[in-house]
Amino acid sequence: MNAAFHAGKKTTVNTQLAKRAAMQIPAFDHTPKEYKGESYEKVLKTRRENISSLAYTFYKEPLMIVEGKL
Repeated sequence: MNAAFHAGKKTTVNTQLAKRAAMQIPAFDHTPKEYKGESYEKVLKTRRENISSLAYTFYKEPLMIVEGKL
């Protein structure tokens, strides 16, 4: 049997998977507005020109999050 240690307790992997399968994202009624800003390519070019390579993310293609709502 596969086992994992979580918070100092030994639990089976099957139990962990069952708990994850039971979790659901609650319903959310939201339609994002049409994005009218700079293109992804323009943002990426500006980023390369103005931000140090040390500040880059770990993504091959960085995310461009343009709207969020709680």
